[in-house]
Amino acid sequence: KNFNFKNSITVSQGRIGIYLAVKAIIDENKKEIILSPYTVFDVVNMVICAGGVPIFADIDFPNLSISTKAVEDKINKNTAGIIVTHYHSYSENLEDIAFLVKKQNIKLIEDCAQVFGTKNQNFLVGSRSDIAIFSFNITKFVSTLSGGLLVCQDENIFKKVKLFLEEFKINPFFYLLMKY
Repeated sequence: KNFNFKNSITVSQGRIGIYLAVKAIIDENKKEIILSPYTVFDVVNMVICAGGVPIFADIDFPNLSISTKAVEDKINKNTAGIIVTHYHSYSENLEDIAFLVKKQNIKLIEDCAQVFGTKNQNFLVGSRSDIAIFSFNITKFVSTLSGGLLVCQDENIFKKVKLFLEEFKINPFFYLLMKY
């Protein structure tokens, strides 16, 4: 509510949020997800596990944001979405990429694992995309054992996310016991 997110759901880990986001936006004809190669392997694995095909676009230096030009060059008829990973509050080109995805009718996912609560250019990171994923653990801004948050502006996508979330219905106590 404080961040003005329309729909939100907690997940056991941020990577589960990535999985759900990708699974909710791909279909038989559009499976490609453009993302930065400068990311943790769990993000790439979740794209693959959800049935997506990772397509890597170069980054801009020194801010490490995915390059708008590289994204534009990779978009084709098979592109379902783009994952923009924010590092250390950098998101200078987010508005350009958001404009590009709207023009191409593809979805924008923000990986906000390291930027919870960050404002950039007078907007809150995670609030300009179709789906945003936040990750919580001991080393993150929201310090917990484990967890994450998926936020979504689109009702139809959010319904799909909740449907696919049923795959992960487990007893949280036993999950944490097994993990730790």
